[in-house]
Amino acid sequence: METHLNTDKRHLIHVAAGPLAMAQVAGQLIAMRVEKVDHSSLFLSSATLIWPRTVFEIFLCLASSEAPIRAACSSTYVERSWGGFGIAVEISSMSVRDQERWSAFVREAALADRPTYGRGFSALRTAQSASITVVSLALSDRLLAGLRMRGLKVQQVETTADALEIVQEPGRHTIVAEQHGDYYDGTDLCRRLSEQSESVQSVLLTNQRKPHILELSLYAGATKVVARPCSQEILLMRLVDMVASDAEEEATADARSKEAQSAERSLLQQLSQWAAACVHTAQEWLNPAVAQDPGRSGSY
Repeated sequence: METHLNTDKRHLIHVAAGPLAMAQVAGQLIAMRVEKVDHSSLFLSSATLIWPRTVFEIFLCLASSEAPIRAACSSTYVERSWGGFGIAVEISSMSVRDQERWSAFVREAALADRPTYGRGFSALRTAQSASITVVSLALSDRLLAGLRMRGLKVQQVETTADALEIVQEPGRHTIVAEQHGDYYDGTDLCRRLSEQSESVQSVLLTNQRKPHILELSLYAGATKVVARPCSQEILLMRLVDMVASDAEEEATADARSKEAQSAERSLLQQLSQWAAACVHTAQEWLNPAVAQDPGRSGSY
């Protein structure tokens, strides 16, 4: 390990068919999949939990014909959903040669991601009903400002009753709450939200370092559970991604609905024309025209 990487925060780039990564944590090898990258950070998916602020070594398998890139890193963000664990890590050091290979990989990923970059933000702009509701002091003022700067509608409420009332309004909703708030039970709120509406996403922030707590929160109805402490930059990114993905799905569903309506109108028009043709044919068959023979007078 020779050089330290620049730790300036950048937009994390989506990696299609992300490479395999192997993390060595306390003597255990954990298989992970790379989802997003920049020059100093990675966002990975895993079936195994790694708690925040864990320092470990990671091996990035970019190509089967080359040796893996080896780097020292630390986890800065951990989330749990039904799809598994999402883990953000900050790279602290790697060899000069590996740093060159990694930089080349990130540049290629950025070029490959360019056609789809911003699609989620475009969906956010078109889905005007998308919003984030924050219960009490679940998020810092800095995070709230960051969400608003990205064009999101952010509401703050003091009680769970206020949150439950907001989700009755039309549109898509994302609720962010602490598991144990000063005056409320976040787990119970997620349960009531899941029972009340299917168009609500809920994010639960927890300070408890117990794996079963993360699982129980999902069973209670939380869409995503985030373990604290966590990187504020990554939490901001994940909240924006979450709302953008939901808005994109809504926009896609609306587009498909409009296409279906257009196809239905076209089909009805075709059926109407066919029915009119059938009626005309039936009238001709029931009332045939009497042919007049010009060589005959009108009677025998």
